[in-house]
Amino acid sequence: MFVVRAIQDKKLQEKICSILKAEYRPNALAYFAADLKDDGTEIDKFISICQFYLSRDGEIVDLTAADGRDNDEAVIVMLRAVMSFMYRCGIKRATFSSDATSEWWLNKSGFSNHNNSYEIDLEKFYTSPCKYSKE
Repeated sequence: MFVVRAIQDKKLQEKICSILKAEYRPNALAYFAADLKDDGTEIDKFISICQFYLSRDGEIVDLTAADGRDNDEAVIVMLRAVMSFMYRCGIKRATFSSDATSEWWLNKSGFSNHNNSYEIDLEKFYTSPCKYSKE
């Protein structure tokens, strides 16, 4: 079992970045995904971290997964939680820095390449997810 949570403590964000060998971005918002211990009450291992900024658009600047967890379902759930948070904050478009993660994640998550910047229209994605297609 895994958990996806928003990070509200900068020391925890810095710790997770250190464990996953991601660049710590103290001004960024962040979510993490982690495996839980068998009893389901404590974190066992961190799976991934996603750091992002909110302004007129949402900008994902880092998506790092632990070694061997590059295509884990938990990473997808975490990324979708970040996208949902952005949308609930009124963000209509999200971008993914081309150096933020592997191209596999960019394509898997529904972002399209527009001049070396990966973008997604969150309005279209969340109002008609079954009809959504990349432009």
